[in-house]
Amino acid sequence: MEYKTIGKRDFRDFVNRLIQGDHEINGVVRKGTAFVYDTLVDTSDLCLDYDETLLPPKKYFLPVKETLLTFKTGDPSSYHESVEAEPRIIIGIHPWDLAAIALLDKAFSMGQSDVNYLSRRNQSLLIGIYPTRAFKHRFSGSMITDEHYQTADLMLVDLGNDAYGIEVVTDEGRALILESAAVPADEHAIENMERRKHVVQDEVHLSMPGKDLPAFLKKQQQSKVIDRRADRCFSCGSCVLVCPTCYCFHVEEEVDLSLQAGRRTRTWDGCMMEGFASAAGGHNFRETPANRLRHRILRKGKYLPEHFHLPGCVGCGRCAQACVADIASPLEIINEMNRSIYLPEVATLQKVQTMTDKDRFFEFTLEGRDLGHQPGQFVELSIPGIGEAPFSISSSPTKTGCFEMLIRNVGKVTEAVHRLAPGDQVGIRGPFGSHFAVERYLGKDLLFIAGGLGLAPLRSAINYVMDNRENYGQVTILSGARDRSQRLFPEEINEWSRAPDTLVLETLDHGDDQWSGQTGVITTLLPMVSDRITPSDTKAFIVGPPIMYRFVIRELESLGFDHKDILVSLERRMECGVGKCGHCQIDDIYVCQEGPVFTYDSIRESMEAL
Repeated sequence: MEYKTIGKRDFRDFVNRLIQGDHEINGVVRKGTAFVYDTLVDTSDLCLDYDETLLPPKKYFLPVKETLLTFKTGDPSSYHESVEAEPRIIIGIHPWDLAAIALLDKAFSMGQSDVNYLSRRNQSLLIGIYPTRAFKHRFSGSMITDEHYQTADLMLVDLGNDAYGIEVVTDEGRALILESAAVPADEHAIENMERRKHVVQDEVHLSMPGKDLPAFLKKQQQSKVIDRRADRCFSCGSCVLVCPTCYCFHVEEEVDLSLQAGRRTRTWDGCMMEGFASAAGGHNFRETPANRLRHRILRKGKYLPEHFHLPGCVGCGRCAQACVADIASPLEIINEMNRSIYLPEVATLQKVQTMTDKDRFFEFTLEGRDLGHQPGQFVELSIPGIGEAPFSISSSPTKTGCFEMLIRNVGKVTEAVHRLAPGDQVGIRGPFGSHFAVERYLGKDLLFIAGGLGLAPLRSAINYVMDNRENYGQVTILSGARDRSQRLFPEEINEWSRAPDTLVLETLDHGDDQWSGQTGVITTLLPMVSDRITPSDTKAFIVGPPIMYRFVIRELESLGFDHKDILVSLERRMECGVGKCGHCQIDDIYVCQEGPVFTYDSIRESMEAL
């Protein structure tokens, strides 16, 4: 590679001469507190000391809106291609944007060439510059290498002594710089250039080599990280519209007011837009924000790199800056996916309520996000110096901003949890495991059967159903406790009983003078509701002490329930929560991963399950 130096004043004079020439000269200019690419009228407008531009320079090759064809209405033979291009020089492009242009060059030249893009690209000269300022969201050092941005014709290095070093990359760049006062760089200048090229370091970094992303993301397609972040997505599309490697577009017809002629145009579009994946018949195969965000991350980190052998994300950080919901950063998403499976996240205790002599009800919050759980899942709660233990989540996903757990004091971790006060912090991992999947049973009748502490995890599913009551058929809730002092959530039970088409029955093993309800084990309630249950149209959910399951399931079988319509939650010693420690294994099943919620038909042959 050839190296030159030029004084900054001489470079400004050189740019002014270019402005007077035949090329359109574009460069970075300041607009208020922001930086943008714009047409240069005078070299004094050019700013090479900037952190990041609002939009990438791709707009010069792929305009926000352009005409592809013109036509006369009703005349298929009148289609005429429209290619608008003029010679231009773009000054001040950062390395990651050059790497993005390299990707676009491949995308629009492979297979059938896109003449509109390539005509503009082939008439453009690119003068890049190594960064002089940090940008808080940038992680380009994790994504690109020197070879990725050799698409520049010239690269500038601010030498910090009122001069620029110049890397001459192409023959076109060599011919251009001959028109300036640049001189060959001596050995000292070249050494200084090498030192200063990467003097500005990224403030954030990917937690793995960028080349490993495709294989990593292949294993993360069902990651709950995506679901948790997508819950806050507005589907505004700002992340893809500012992205230098996004090149998706929308094509439509525009007819003149005369109705005699028109044009076919293309405009920028993006996969995070709500209707981007809509097809004929109104079907949208990426209907949810989670589906769209998952596609975006996989496209950037897996699909594009595998197809073009170039980075699909160049680490510019624009999307993180533009996202008002603060969810779009690929760096944050991937690093969260890649965090240690054993590393807890900090949760803060907000409220404590005593339920029984041994049970307390806790409300926790995570900083900046919801837990993102489903009914029936669990978390691992840890207290430094004491230990970690699994606990079912009692709150419904429909209750946002916090999550709740009912915890019985039976060991050293639970004893420490019972000593906590509002404002104290704990570690949380999860949520883990399968769930009750009540969202799949729309229109079905539902039967909930809870024994003792089993009402705590079932409460999550029951409250989900109550918050979506119009989507389900009859709801029957049967709850049993040892005695009146051990009743859980009595106020909520009364509230459930007032819901439309909902029957709630309670029983106590041991009644007293103040108890006017049913007395006996929970199976005594089933004959009382058998006339309102249609087994073929009902899903049954059971949580309680192990001995209860066999007797309840036997009663359900006698009513005619199919084993696949009976769901149970198994309690095991789930120390790690991620299927590694082996404590929760029954036969070939890891309860913390494939459970804790199972359909009865999937475990009925297991000797260890019930």
